[in-house]
Amino acid sequence: MSSMQKMILSTILITILFIGCGKNQPMQKSNKINSVVTLITYKDFVESIGGAEVVVTSLIPPGANPHAFEPVPDHIKQMSDADVYFKVGGNFHFEEELMSGVSVSREKLTIIDCSTGIKIINNNPHVWLGPDQVKIILKNIYSALVRFKPDKEEYFNTNLERFLTKLDSLETQFKNKFNAADRKTFVVYHEAWGYYANHFNLVELAVEKEGKEPNVYHMKNIVEEAKKNKIKVIFSEPQTNRQSALAVAHEIGANIDFINPHPAKYLNNFIEVSNKLLESFK
Repeated sequence: MSSMQKMILSTILITILFIGCGKNQPMQKSNKINSVVTLITYKDFVESIGGAEVVVTSLIPPGANPHAFEPVPDHIKQMSDADVYFKVGGNFHFEEELMSGVSVSREKLTIIDCSTGIKIINNNPHVWLGPDQVKIILKNIYSALVRFKPDKEEYFNTNLERFLTKLDSLETQFKNKFNAADRKTFVVYHEAWGYYANHFNLVELAVEKEGKEPNVYHMKNIVEEAKKNKIKVIFSEPQTNRQSALAVAHEIGANIDFINPHPAKYLNNFIEVSNKLLESFK
């Protein structure tokens, strides 16, 4: 065997040994807080506060309708592998079914009810759409993350204050604009915007009634109210069937537009929704 062949063979053997040793090395566990949330919007909340210290999985993917979504075994596994589950709380029914399976899978999972401290109004679970409620949600997330990583308290607090400052600024900006608007009533398909409407002293009229398709009597009332308030736009959602909303829009000669109650980026969506509502009041 020539010296060149010996050198090549030695190189191959060293490479094989190196790869083999690498495979036998135990995988290091990530130092990040492995977090699971129900909704994509809460992923934004946790990532905004946790920053580089968290990895977040949303059980319900973007574009899916949470009211029609059912948990599957993979969701149970994701939660069983997690350190903490930030649940919406309140009366979000999807989570009730989900938790019945998780309690058996992993008893050590830390569960944070993000609705703690929030007053639920009219059994409306959409607390993440009201600015005042979002501030409570963010503080609940912050407190939980600090318990996991006390040494990162200052980092988490800086992120929290940054988010709250942006939200406060937007809140003031749009409150002034809504106060100056001639009209305050808007029509939506799904009754999701009650907390938002209350915050800005607006009136939400919903085509859907208690999560169900409207009956003839309710449809008649909605059409009458829409005409009385000179509604020009019916707001539907990307995640829902909009046939009933189209029927109302056709009856009163209004257009259909979309506002998203499950945004991937809360602050960006806050601006978009607020501007669309203001435009509809003109």
